[in-house]
Amino acid sequence: MDPVFLDNLKQNMRHCGRNDTVATIHGSMAEWLRGRGCAAGNGQLMPVSHLADALGVARQTVQKVYQLLEAEKLIYRQPNERIWYMRRIRSSNLQNIALILPMMFSDYYLPSTEYGQRHFGVYSGIADRAMELGYALVPRQLPPPGASRPEILAAIDDIRQHYSGVIHLGERHYDSDPPLAELVAQSDLPQIAIDCEFSQPWIGSVTFDPEKVAHTVSSYLRENGHRRIGIVYPHERVKQKYPVCSYMMIERETVLKPFAESSMRFDRIFEIISGASHSFVENGEKQLFRAVKAPDAPTAFWCRGDLLAMRLIQILKKFGCSVPDDFSVLGFDDIPLAATYDPPLTTLRNPIYELGYTAMSHLDRYIRLGLDSFPRVKRLAPELCIRKSVAARNPFQQKIHLNSKEMEIIK
Repeated sequence: MDPVFLDNLKQNMRHCGRNDTVATIHGSMAEWLRGRGCAAGNGQLMPVSHLADALGVARQTVQKVYQLLEAEKLIYRQPNERIWYMRRIRSSNLQNIALILPMMFSDYYLPSTEYGQRHFGVYSGIADRAMELGYALVPRQLPPPGASRPEILAAIDDIRQHYSGVIHLGERHYDSDPPLAELVAQSDLPQIAIDCEFSQPWIGSVTFDPEKVAHTVSSYLRENGHRRIGIVYPHERVKQKYPVCSYMMIERETVLKPFAESSMRFDRIFEIISGASHSFVENGEKQLFRAVKAPDAPTAFWCRGDLLAMRLIQILKKFGCSVPDDFSVLGFDDIPLAATYDPPLTTLRNPIYELGYTAMSHLDRYIRLGLDSFPRVKRLAPELCIRKSVAARNPFQQKIHLNSKEMEIIK
């Protein structure tokens, strides 16, 4: 605690009556805390006993003062702790939140694009919570990777001066992105990432829970008698990028590991690797052919995305198979087309609105109370949307007859 402030407080207490001690200490400390504003950070206050000794008053007096300051949201303490901390107080000109987009705002949220509606769902959650908390949400784009060092520093300085926090919606898909690297290096600027994780320990993250994804898929399919599953995912070789940013269930290990470790395990897992952009390249169709022709073929498939699941259903139909009578198919994301597809797709709804809403809530706590006031990585559970693409497995089902003409093409 500031020694000058303590000396001034002692002077004020010499002229107050015995019944005014609490009010005098409280008034002086409240004025001092409000005057410090953002500079107060998460600084630790003097323990009750130490301040009582320094002022020559009873501990109960200081305890009452701290309780009044806590009620006014000027200080706080963690549950089951005796140490009090100063809250960060936002100044009136720092009510803006910078929303860092991977691309132009209109392109990112365009409804006609594959995931434009999903992106807009996340944005709606952020915007609704920001409005409730009194923030202005401002989409921002960083300079291009090839920008000069002075241009990059000027952009970062502008964010630091005019925004109290930052929300990241992912990296910009460059192998090297110096402007983004400079921004995420700002360890004293509250920052939260959605659906991805940066390597910097001072950046919080809100994303979906891959373990819950695997457990939900495994439980539901096993309840319907499926013991062998094909997992279909787009193979993406993740390059070493700068800055480092990772996404959930993208690389092979992060897709398969949650299923291998789930308490509801399958007898066998088939890997089927599709191409990028949620399509099947020739090798992907061959993998699918080998899987469905195997003596212990999978009876169900889980796809890393709804578009991938829909393409899989098309290929199975081309093979002469029926979904869900011959094979069950389950997707992920619950895009609008999933509910009207033929058959309507059973899928996991990625909690897109909740991702944005939770991220903004956490950023507010980060701004006011610091990084330790909330879980640095928050994973949300998906919701199972049961439709018509999954059916109970018939143990007496006859051997599936595949379209021989199409099989010759695939071979």
